[in-house]
Amino acid sequence: MKAGTAANPEAKRDSEPKKTGLPDGALSHDFDGDFQKTWDKTLETMMALPLISSDKTGGVILTDWIVDPKYSKTDELPMFGAEPTLVRYRYVVRLHEKDGGTELLLVQLAQRSGSHVWVDRPPVKEAAEKLMDKIILNMGN
Repeated sequence: MKAGTAANPEAKRDSEPKKTGLPDGALSHDFDGDFQKTWDKTLETMMALPLISSDKTGGVILTDWIVDPKYSKTDELPMFGAEPTLVRYRYVVRLHEKDGGTELLLVQLAQRSGSHVWVDRPPVKEAAEKLMDKIILNMGN
């Protein structure tokens, strides 16, 4: 199923991502465009984030960890051993040719700080959807 259009990415998107075999925090989108165009536009969109690597041959883009101030509590003064709570996430993007088009899989890995270590937490769905929408919009340009 095609999800959204360049003019309105929310128009046809299912309220929930595809569930078949996808990990938590994963979104999938099928593009009509060929792999080359989809790769170029996706990488262009992802350049706004701190990238660790991009491998066109393997169809993989990895970002570094991004601390999200919206979900972090850094304004509290650490008292009596308390520490600020930080939320961070990173993205793994996988593109591959599928049925004459290109499928994009966007996986978000999220963590929060706790007791001076990072602990896995559920993905920040809103942030992943926002990034997917940016990629979809960029495909129309």
